[in-house]
Amino acid sequence: MRLLANLYTNNDAHVSWNGINSKKFVIKNGVRQSGIVSPVLFCVYIDGLLCMLRDSNVGCFIGDVSVGALAYADDVTLLAPTPSAMRHLLYICEQYGRKFSIVFNANKSTSLYLLRALV
Repeated sequence: MRLLANLYTNNDAHVSWNGINSKKFVIKNGVRQSGIVSPVLFCVYIDGLLCMLRDSNVGCFIGDVSVGALAYADDVTLLAPTPSAMRHLLYICEQYGRKFSIVFNANKSTSLYLLRALV
């Protein structure tokens, strides 16, 4: 635990652009980009949300296996069979984000709606 605490506290950084460095600034939160344990820490942190999404029984399934929410690194993908099901999954994400101070970036989000062809 001390090792993890040391990796993620009292850190500073600077931005480098075309060989010019900015002033140093303190990093107060977030998962270290390119950190070897960052994807694992994200999965541990986001596991509660994934369990809530699975337990809602909303989303897509392959047999009995829920595939309505997939996550890795700092990405979360939601799959739902209908727009109303997607709204429900997004509501769960919103509530979880409020409770655990997670901000989902709407500017980096998108949606895709596919119509199933009748055969």
